[in-house]
Amino acid sequence: DDYTSRLQSGYAAAKQVIRKAYSYLKSKDSEKKVVLNDVYCDFLNITDCTLTETADRVAITAYNPIARPVTQYLRVPVTDGVYRVFDSTGAEVSAKSLLPVSEAVRLLPERKGSLGTHELVFNAKLPALGFTTYFVEKHKAIEKDPLMDVLSGERTAATIEMKGKSFTLQVDETTGALESITINGKKHRLNQSFKWYKSVQSQPGLEDSGSYQFCPDGKARNYGQQKLVSRHTSGAVHELNQQFTDFIHQTVRTYEDEDYIEFDWTVGAIPMNDKIGKEIITRFESDFQTDGVYYTDSNGRQTIRRKYNPNARGCRDNVITANWFPIYSHVSIRDENQGLQMTVLNDRTQGGSSLMNGELELMVHRRLENKGQGGDFKIDEPGVDGKGLEVRGRHYLYFNTIADSPKLMRSLSQSLFMAPIVSFDKYSTIADYSQKYVTSLSAVGDALPENVHLLTLEKWSEREVLVRFEHMYESADKGELAKPVDINLQKVLKTLNIEKVVEMNLAANELLSETKRMEWRSKHSTQSFDISAGANDDNDMTVRLTPQQIRTFILTINPNYHKEAKCTHSWVKASQSTIPANAYIAGSDTDKTPLTICRHKHNDDVIAGRADKVIGCVLTFGGREVTIKGTEEFEVLVADNVEWVPRHGEDPVPAGAVVVGNKGHPNTDTYVGRCGTHGAELVGKIDYKFYYGYHGAEIADCINHEVLVCN
Repeated sequence: DDYTSRLQSGYAAAKQVIRKAYSYLKSKDSEKKVVLNDVYCDFLNITDCTLTETADRVAITAYNPIARPVTQYLRVPVTDGVYRVFDSTGAEVSAKSLLPVSEAVRLLPERKGSLGTHELVFNAKLPALGFTTYFVEKHKAIEKDPLMDVLSGERTAATIEMKGKSFTLQVDETTGALESITINGKKHRLNQSFKWYKSVQSQPGLEDSGSYQFCPDGKARNYGQQKLVSRHTSGAVHELNQQFTDFIHQTVRTYEDEDYIEFDWTVGAIPMNDKIGKEIITRFESDFQTDGVYYTDSNGRQTIRRKYNPNARGCRDNVITANWFPIYSHVSIRDENQGLQMTVLNDRTQGGSSLMNGELELMVHRRLENKGQGGDFKIDEPGVDGKGLEVRGRHYLYFNTIADSPKLMRSLSQSLFMAPIVSFDKYSTIADYSQKYVTSLSAVGDALPENVHLLTLEKWSEREVLVRFEHMYESADKGELAKPVDINLQKVLKTLNIEKVVEMNLAANELLSETKRMEWRSKHSTQSFDISAGANDDNDMTVRLTPQQIRTFILTINPNYHKEAKCTHSWVKASQSTIPANAYIAGSDTDKTPLTICRHKHNDDVIAGRADKVIGCVLTFGGREVTIKGTEEFEVLVADNVEWVPRHGEDPVPAGAVVVGNKGHPNTDTYVGRCGTHGAELVGKIDYKFYYGYHGAEIADCINHEVLVCN
């Protein structure tokens, strides 16, 4: 559908941007770019990557988009065997784990043909706003990996214990059900289960659950007795595989150096043979006394206090619906008497609530029989195999003191939202790879403090860069991280030679000094908010951020700091039979004939097209192809030191793009584009969109294309 198509198109364009950046950043010669064969495994979310499952040596490059160093577990699909891991310097990483892929994941229909039976897990140390490379080597040895210890773990009576950094989790040995968690020597009840709400069935005058609303028919219903399928320990990672029904499975993980419990669940396909809509939730239960109070996030930033309201009513006079809220990033409950907080972080936006003291619930999947109120389609996706959609996701839970919880919640939430971007490549030896490529790089000097986030870093013009910095904490979080903080722009952005700093409003379309905000009277508050708090002089590189504040700056960069792009190109007169031998080869036709770039004036527009001695010069105008053949003259491009740069849709044309001509008016320059389509690399014109000719028609369907620019 259109939604999926747009996502795929944007995803493909983003990969091209990263590949281009790596071709320069990984090059050891600043004057040249390198050719990379990096693979971005599109199915890592279902533990599937052909390259890592088949290659004996894999270089893993992980890019960290956060402007501070991050330590994060990487999970790599592999086959059973013995593996060694080395960091970017060639030093061996001793702490690693090899764990089997759960049966529920192995049987996902999308994994058909996957060879991956295990996951290699290791903790990667990633530089701030930069990348690093790890090397994985599979040994031919046939002996069992000594790290792999199936069904290990301490037991007390009929209880399994799974250790984390600051806690021990107790699990029933027979059912695999969570029983309790021990923190600071004190045991607290902790249960987790999956339940389902029956959806309201379509009746005249009544509202149904649908694509735009949740409308359950009564309380959540239980599934049958869950069971323990298997458990594994390898290195510092403990895993426990559970089954709740034929279509609900889960792996519970703890890491001995992490404070959270990871719940990796697979739900679906939801059976619909009874024609009853079902909405599946996961519920966490504790011994907390919360007095109906719980906390949700507002778009991942501000924390909002909620209070269960037994008198509120939603669809069909439903109290459950009225107490559900969108959970973008996290939801939590607190026991003020014990000074403890339980927080659950999600990997996608979900609905959730706390309907009883000490409980949290979130929706993970739904399948409905009806379209519902106001809906134009019913939630009944067929999935890959036509039997119904299967969904895999994760929740992260931690117990901690109320005072320390904000630090854990905000750092983990950001790590989930801005997870490392991982790519893979084969290598022969680490020495050979390191000789060709840069294996570690950071774009910042001083890493940002724990409470500051680099929200925007964007090229604004040839000499300007737009940046936004965000203070991630609220004043209510208290502690040192909830206080104002100073950062030095030049020290953080070390690769930019900053000449001038100008502060803008949040939208970056008006100087902050000229911004006039409306003043609102509040019935309950006499406080005012100063939007210019911390405004700085244009030449002052140190800025202050107060809790929850976002500040926006346009930085003027020294134009001599980076070398300007230079290339030599000219347009040479030619005809069909006189195309010069040194004309720039830009692509190939459907029969693999090399294509050059031509231009010709047509109806006062100077337009780019493709040319060779068989077809002449073919360009497009007014929805059709226009051909210049025989002795009629056109021009062809002769060029050195040019390259092709990815472009998406109608995005701005990259700086340094080779200008073909204009449409006879100011600011109407046209450019050269190309696209791999119809088994060829076809050249065409860029006039806002990219147009190329094919079978007599002018076509603009190549959203992801390339622009010719000076290198």
